[in-house]
Amino acid sequence: MTVHLSRKWRSRNFDELVGQELSIRLLKNSLFKGSFFPAYLFSGLRGSGKTSMGRIFAAAVNCAALDSFRHDPRTVVLPCNNCASCAALVAGQHPDFIEIDAASYTGVDNMRLIIENASLLPTLAARKIYLIDEAHMLSKAAFNAALKVLEEPPAHVIFILATTDPEKIIETVKSRCFQVFFDPIPKHVLVKHVQNIADVENIPYDQEGLTLIAQQAGGSARDALTTLERIALAQGDVTAGAVKAALGLVEESLIESLMSIILAQDTSGLMRFVKESLLLQHNPMIIWQMLTGALVKRLHRVTQSEEYDRLLALLRQSYEMESLLARTAMKAELVEYMLIRMSRCFIKGDAPIIEQSASSRPTMRQVPERVSSQVALPKKTGVSPEWDAFIELIKTKVEPLVLALFTSARVEYMPDRGVCLVKCLKEHELFKEWLDRSLAIWKPLLGQAFGASVEPVVSFVVIQENRHVDRPVSPGIKTIVQVNDKKNTSSIHSSDTVTQALKIFPGTIQELP
Repeated sequence: MTVHLSRKWRSRNFDELVGQELSIRLLKNSLFKGSFFPAYLFSGLRGSGKTSMGRIFAAAVNCAALDSFRHDPRTVVLPCNNCASCAALVAGQHPDFIEIDAASYTGVDNMRLIIENASLLPTLAARKIYLIDEAHMLSKAAFNAALKVLEEPPAHVIFILATTDPEKIIETVKSRCFQVFFDPIPKHVLVKHVQNIADVENIPYDQEGLTLIAQQAGGSARDALTTLERIALAQGDVTAGAVKAALGLVEESLIESLMSIILAQDTSGLMRFVKESLLLQHNPMIIWQMLTGALVKRLHRVTQSEEYDRLLALLRQSYEMESLLARTAMKAELVEYMLIRMSRCFIKGDAPIIEQSASSRPTMRQVPERVSSQVALPKKTGVSPEWDAFIELIKTKVEPLVLALFTSARVEYMPDRGVCLVKCLKEHELFKEWLDRSLAIWKPLLGQAFGASVEPVVSFVVIQENRHVDRPVSPGIKTIVQVNDKKNTSSIHSSDTVTQALKIFPGTIQELP
């Protein structure tokens, strides 16, 4: 049976791990001092060594060479991979090392079974180790069930949680763990690592080809080795041309030409260029990555403020497309739309905009005249000093897309209710999960700007037949509207009271507190 390179070359001791010097030093010091935490949380990029480190650390904790390592840590390799405990772990037969894929065991019942088994004494080694991979896939109920055992497990048990998405680990679990962060492996380290393996495996290569592999791996050793193996099987020699063909990479000269046409705002020329260069036959995600990278590079080189504003607007558009590209099955078509949109990004006079200026976009407060003349508005409407302060606070704290959502939103602050209504455009509803994911970051800052007790309610504006309907997507407030007329008197409980009531009753609408 053929063993793939990523498995064959998986690190078996601390010395073989690449690009994680700080993490290695932390765990080695823990072993040297014999100071173990009840639970560890390993978080970082896929393929950066989290699971391998978990197995190495688990083997080292029970290794027969641990005492020798404490006496002479500079010369003793840990784990030894030769003693009975290490050999059993390498063979996948260690009774006291339990590795669990959380994606397959997400429920609270699975966690309760783990807790029950943890109370049993180890049979072969001194400690029982649980390695829970992709821990962010556990349900909230499973996390809550694990809180007590993570904080005070039996003396013979250590838990290791590994995740690529630490934001999904609930804070109460994080606070009970010793967190170890795994950085993306630096490109030069990854090139050397791949080169050493190619030499041993007798895979022909050129240096430019290996550099491209490391660059496209984005800091993941597993991705780099998978690409190396794929190209070696398909092409034989790992050259720059072979890597570009296999990964669908675009020539840099093509991207530079594309940039020039976009900056010239030549939409018709852009369409001809895309067709003649067969640009969309390349990997759409690669086109996006290279174009975004080219924009960032050019942004660092500019000196004139006008050009800087242009590039910043283009870069913002590019980042807005990232989430959509990841979701859609029609990636080539979406990239084509993105390029056309970028070529039309500027109005006359070179003032940068994103489709429309924020002030010209329809928002909840820009209601039809018939409605606005009859409805009592909140005490604070539109952009307030508090909101300006909030935007300043989040500028360096949140992702560019989240910042864009807030800067294009409309705010209604009602201090008597302790509520801040944040009204985003309906067309941005696809990005709701970005707001949810970063809630723990921006909500405290909102409280800092408006007051600690303020509660944010996010909604998206829908435009239907020139009438605006507010559909809350976060838990919000139900308003009570009293409709008075000579013939009709009624109370309506709904979130779209204004438009719906005016369609039914000819009377006056007044919002009740």
